[in-house]
Amino acid sequence: MLILGVTRGRRDAWRDALRDALMHRLSVVEPPYTPTHEIAYCMGLIVGEGCFSGDLEQPCLVVAPHASDPQPLLALRNVFGGILNGPYVYGIRQVRRWVLRGFELEEALPYIERWLPASRKREQFEVWRVKWAAYFEHQRKVIPRDRPRFHARFHDQCFPTNSDPPVT
Repeated sequence: MLILGVTRGRRDAWRDALRDALMHRLSVVEPPYTPTHEIAYCMGLIVGEGCFSGDLEQPCLVVAPHASDPQPLLALRNVFGGILNGPYVYGIRQVRRWVLRGFELEEALPYIERWLPASRKREQFEVWRVKWAAYFEHQRKVIPRDRPRFHARFHDQCFPTNSDPPVT
């Protein structure tokens, strides 16, 4: 099968090489950024390209920008976890998807609630949160919370106690 002048085998090899190269990068956001900068950057991506969604079983957060720029999705994965899918081709549009589900989504909710700016996406988040409230309540009762927190490196700077000085 010939797609855009590239045979299927060569296209698959190129895609695999690109995926391997992207997976070996540890961080897209370089210093002097602080964790609050990383979260603010991710909130901008969620406002611009995100969708609070879900299937019949569980809620999810999906960000699906154009496939030519995967680095923002790597930043989302480095901050919140989740999985990267794609690239997918829809007609002439190629997209990659970052999907956040399960315990990682549940752990990210306090950060999203605090840092998501006032926007149409914020309104969508509030409606989505109400829709899936029973699911999150059930998850809190069923799943034990003895695993280490994924977001421990952000927690102290994003949620300072009253005795901590504010983050500047």
